[in-house]
Amino acid sequence: MKKYIISLALIFCVQIFAQNNSKKYKYVIVPLQYGFTSKPNQFQLNVLTRVLLQQEGFEVFMSEGEEIPEHVANNPCSTLKADVKKDRSILSSNLRFQLFNCYGNLVFESTGTSRIKSFDESYKEALRMAMREFQIESYKYLKTDTDEVAETPVEQTDETPKSFEERATRFKEGEKEYWMVKENEDYLLYEDLGETIWATLKFADKGTYSFDSEHIDGAAYFTPEGHIVVEYLAKNKDAVQKMTIVRQ
Repeated sequence: MKKYIISLALIFCVQIFAQNNSKKYKYVIVPLQYGFTSKPNQFQLNVLTRVLLQQEGFEVFMSEGEEIPEHVANNPCSTLKADVKKDRSILSSNLRFQLFNCYGNLVFESTGTSRIKSFDESYKEALRMAMREFQIESYKYLKTDTDEVAETPVEQTDETPKSFEERATRFKEGEKEYWMVKENEDYLLYEDLGETIWATLKFADKGTYSFDSEHIDGAAYFTPEGHIVVEYLAKNKDAVQKMTIVRQ
């Protein structure tokens, strides 16, 4: 029973993590100073973070000393907040690059290491290394113009669906009448004003269709006048037969 509860908890956590990562963002806010540094933009790490994020297509703002546009400030959940933390190490500089959403949940994290002795160059290299993984996966988090178009709700219209007679085209073959309706790239020929499907025309290639009815299997095409010409091999006959279904 205990293992079952633990399994459910793990599944729940995975689902929450997946949900957090499904959202995309346009903006990132970078702090002017990281917690492990002693002054704003020390070692130029904060500006370097901004530049690297901008290279991936994000619009990036500093948390201080820069005016954040009203449409960004009023929509905090369209924005990620960046942070960089230092992990303890004696022989190397280890940095963690992090992104948080508006609820304070960790959305992305990666680490980078440098063994350069100079703190200035070592921290810069470690940050670049930490962000290298994000640069590979940034498309998962970046909201593009295409994403915005896809999210735009489609306006519902009050247009009344057309009746069968309005959608169908009438044809005749001899004394029999048929009604044709287009379905994607295919066509359906009905008897009895849409009560019964008499034949199907399935798109084959370059204006030709496979024709399938109860008694005829063949190939079909449309003439410039809109008539349907069906060619098929009849039983007990060696020659190809031709049938023309005339548009009315």
